[in-house]
Amino acid sequence: MEGLKLKDTSYEKDLGITNYIQTVYTGDEERFMNNRVPPNKRYQPTEYEHAANCATHALWIIPSILGSSTLYFLSDDHWETISAWIYGFGLCGLFIVSTIFHTISWKKSHLRMVEHCFHMCDRMVIYFFIAASYAPWLNLRELGPWASHMRWIIWIMACTGTAYVFFFHERYKIVELVCYVVMGVFPALVILSMAQRDGLFELILGGFFYCLGMVFFKSDGRIPFAHAIWHLFVAIGAGIHYYAIWRLVLKSSTCLKNDLRCEEVEEDQMSTFFQFGASIQQEALLMLNIMEEYDWHVFSIVTSKFPGYQDFISILKSTVENSFVGWDLQNTITLEAVAGDTKTQIQLKKIQSSVILLYCSKDEAMYILEEARSLGLTGFGYIWIVPSLTTGNTEITPDEFPCGMISVSYDDWDYTLEARVRDGLGIITTAASAMMDQYGFIPEAKTNCYGQQEKNDMPPNRLHKFMMNVTWDGRDLSFTEDGYQANPKLVVVVLNKDREWEKVGRWENQSLTLRYPVWPRFNSFGDTETDDNHLSIVTLEEAPFVIVENVDSLTGTCMRNSVPCRKHVKLDNTTGEGTYIKKCCKGFCIDILKKIAKAVKFTYDLYLVTNGKHGKKINNVWNGMVGEVVYKRAVMAVGSLTINEERSEVIDFSVPFVETGISVMVSRSNGTVSPSAFLEPFSASVWVMMFVMLLIVTAMAVFIFEYLSPLGFNRNLAQGKDPHGPSFTIGKAVWLLWGLVFNNSVPVQNPKGTTSKIMVSVWAFFAVIFLASYTANLAAFMIQEEFVDQVTGLSDKKFQRPYDYSPPFRFGTVPNGSTERNIRNNYPDMHQYMVKYNQKGVQDALVSLKTGKLDAFIYDAAVLNYMAGRDEGCKLVTIGSGYIFATTGYGIALQKGSSWKRQVDLALLGLVGDGML
Repeated sequence: MEGLKLKDTSYEKDLGITNYIQTVYTGDEERFMNNRVPPNKRYQPTEYEHAANCATHALWIIPSILGSSTLYFLSDDHWETISAWIYGFGLCGLFIVSTIFHTISWKKSHLRMVEHCFHMCDRMVIYFFIAASYAPWLNLRELGPWASHMRWIIWIMACTGTAYVFFFHERYKIVELVCYVVMGVFPALVILSMAQRDGLFELILGGFFYCLGMVFFKSDGRIPFAHAIWHLFVAIGAGIHYYAIWRLVLKSSTCLKNDLRCEEVEEDQMSTFFQFGASIQQEALLMLNIMEEYDWHVFSIVTSKFPGYQDFISILKSTVENSFVGWDLQNTITLEAVAGDTKTQIQLKKIQSSVILLYCSKDEAMYILEEARSLGLTGFGYIWIVPSLTTGNTEITPDEFPCGMISVSYDDWDYTLEARVRDGLGIITTAASAMMDQYGFIPEAKTNCYGQQEKNDMPPNRLHKFMMNVTWDGRDLSFTEDGYQANPKLVVVVLNKDREWEKVGRWENQSLTLRYPVWPRFNSFGDTETDDNHLSIVTLEEAPFVIVENVDSLTGTCMRNSVPCRKHVKLDNTTGEGTYIKKCCKGFCIDILKKIAKAVKFTYDLYLVTNGKHGKKINNVWNGMVGEVVYKRAVMAVGSLTINEERSEVIDFSVPFVETGISVMVSRSNGTVSPSAFLEPFSASVWVMMFVMLLIVTAMAVFIFEYLSPLGFNRNLAQGKDPHGPSFTIGKAVWLLWGLVFNNSVPVQNPKGTTSKIMVSVWAFFAVIFLASYTANLAAFMIQEEFVDQVTGLSDKKFQRPYDYSPPFRFGTVPNGSTERNIRNNYPDMHQYMVKYNQKGVQDALVSLKTGKLDAFIYDAAVLNYMAGRDEGCKLVTIGSGYIFATTGYGIALQKGSSWKRQVDLALLGLVGDGML
């Protein structure tokens, strides 16, 4: 034979491999298959087979990585994420390790030790890939008692196979083959205990391709490219299993309802479907709006696998991720909701939030809520919010539903069946009329429901288009592409103590109206028990300690530096009835409250005092913040509340956190400019001394030096020389120095003598300094002067004898506070006079001071100093730069004998010690 060559290839002896292959070349072409090898020896592929072995697995590396990432990112819960990770690592590891081994075997065959190690890894990874392929079925499906142990048995089998490869690699090939088959088939027996068997066909089909590929795995030397063909069967089986896992993890369309499995039905694209109702997306958004209104930003999602649960989760997640509100979605849990499921309680134990959104059927909700009750998740402090699907028929309320559960549903309460029928007919007639106007006819249909529909040239969805955008009877009755109303009217209902659904809110025209701006956690809907760690706290608006603002117009919530608080607004002044509106409170005292709440570990509902007062005893009845605490409507009062003896008799105060007292604020009044203001920069003595120095000393010295100078006019004239100019007189000396002082460009005669020139230069230097000092002081004195009433204190004559002044001195304070009480007790005559000048609040007093209606305002020093510092134009000042009389402090008011006092005191002292106060 022409060009016949023989090539001997051998493995190293230390590896125990003595495989000799005879490769036959015919001309320049190599054969596609080598001869078979003896048992327990490794087959040596040809060059073509090496290339095929590498390519058939290398092509799947990138798709496997992308597919594994898809499984991970689209997983809904913790178990699905773990299963996606396990299967992804097994799938990617199989193709990557196989590709590396075959590449080394092909191109780096001289690296015997490296090749041997990767050959072992190639065999080991098969065991873990088989185990990883079963992981989604074993982890995500409900298994029987014995089958649940297979979750761990299969990994024990994988470890056993790995150990076998490590110790007996390539020595007992038939044993290795049996291990692969047993591990691939034995775990499939758990199918017998699975209640849910969707995806079973794909599981079996993928296993069939794996087993069929084993035939080619053992056909090296009999079939060309046998190993590469086996790779292709592995890739096909992996693809089928991936599809099944993808459907199981992400696209499961099965549900549990009344212990029966049901499947989603494909919507008929040719049908016209409209419903007076809201879609699950609309109800989910309303649930978020309720949480946003009540500032429930931390929540969890619990669902069953009822159809639509993925849409429910998706709309919530996408809204949370793209919202300005600081949402904190802690857990997303998807349950099987099957009686006896051991995973249900395990997964529900992960819930740490107090607000839980539940999506499932009514029967599933009964089971889930019963399990949650056994874990204490439906007790006091937990709020469950459900869509109308879960509530079902509101006339029948299961005992498992906890009191206080909130539901959103379509407005069937006020939207009767008759009204819906009337609106439905209105939609059809309006759409038909619009279609008639545009096309000139309406498609006819048989009146017999059992008759054959005649084929019409008109597209079936043409009328559908006209029905989607209908305004009838002045109302928007348009529909979305899904067939639901675009702007449905929804209601918010809550299960009260009488286990009846009570309407507490309404959603209409994208606007939510709720009866309670701050959720009444304990008063109406919850259990009869109380939460000792949730406090009702009253406060009072008074800057800078408590500042009240409106909610953010964009998000409808309070910003992070503020907390929600409710304000009572009267609707009827005669009866005093009203409603609460949501506000946002911030300021120094609110910051302290937040730090104390965090340190002492309590939550709170904050509201503004009704009458806007600190607290005063009138006819033996306390009002204001003190009254709220005395009569136990509030556990605590936080704000600019002064500690005094009278209040301390009925309430307890914390240690003071701000030192304050009484101060007086007055207004600057405009004055006039004096004609002699230009002389104010210097005293009279300075002016006299300057003119004396100018006229007598300096001017005379310059004149005398010039007169005696050899270069001067007189000496030149006496010596018979040309004087070169007029004579230098004392008047010219004064004029020269005067011009230098005021830097005026006037015609002057300069001296010629050296000494006189030096004297003029010294005077010029003095003039520069004098002129700069004068100009700076003149600018201050030439501005319009202001007059400030001089008050020395509460004992000042202007307070004690105001009628001695014309007009009488006018002063006042804000009544029902500690300042008024102090003046009433110590200066009764002064108090009697100032009653007619008292102000409703601090802001009213500031306006009165600026407009001249009030000459002085007496109030808490801390508040007055803050207001004076922020006053526009600085027209208001406190006497003596904030001088304080009757020094005291602000404290937190608590009920008499409150158990919170010691903890609050320690928290305040801790803030002082940390330098925060």
